[in-house]
Amino acid sequence: MELKYLVLEGCSSNFASTFTNIALLKNRKLNNKEKVRQIFVAVLVVLSALVGGMTASAQERNDSSIKKCSNIIRSDCDVVLSEGEIFFGIGLPVETYHGGKQYMGINLGLAYRVNIPNTKFDCGIKLDINGDMLRWKGSEYNLEQTNRTVNIMLTGGYNFRQGHKVNPFAEIGMGVGFMDVVGVDVPYPIRGTNFVFSPRIGCEFWSILRVYASSHIIRKGFNSFELGIGLAIGGWRKKR
Repeated sequence: MELKYLVLEGCSSNFASTFTNIALLKNRKLNNKEKVRQIFVAVLVVLSALVGGMTASAQERNDSSIKKCSNIIRSDCDVVLSEGEIFFGIGLPVETYHGGKQYMGINLGLAYRVNIPNTKFDCGIKLDINGDMLRWKGSEYNLEQTNRTVNIMLTGGYNFRQGHKVNPFAEIGMGVGFMDVVGVDVPYPIRGTNFVFSPRIGCEFWSILRVYASSHIIRKGFNSFELGIGLAIGGWRKKR
């Protein structure tokens, strides 16, 4: 706002002096060249005032946009550069597989993250294991197997309140998943590798305890949804 007022104030003074000179043209006998020069100067002052006013207004809006963008990207406190996490949860297949009934399995793993300085972003690597149980029951049979994946992923995360006691977060992991089937019966054996995509959201409390919901998307029969808790070590606010 101050920039706009300064521009307008300076232009107002130029307006006054210029148009005063033009008003005196009637009382002065000037040749055509001098009259054209005076009019040309007046036009330049008007144009400079308009451009200056628009520039100041645009600068003000731009500063406001930059400030909002900076609030989204920049963290308002410094945290320890790196952190580790161990987590454990329960998982459930998100779809049927050969008509089997879904039962809860496990989700556990380790993660290492680097907090990008002066921002709310982090990046890292994560290793986790999913095991989702399926059962097939009939009059003459009762079969079950666990569809298991071992996933190695690169991760990127965003912390909404980095370094605060309550810090909601969102994370995306992408990498490779190694699939196999374990169990006593194993009616539908499979083994292979595939690309895995894993979004995760949650909330971190006191920079230690994490509660999360996540999903692993890899292929039919192995896609799952998980709920769990994690313990973070590091990543807390730096002491000043």
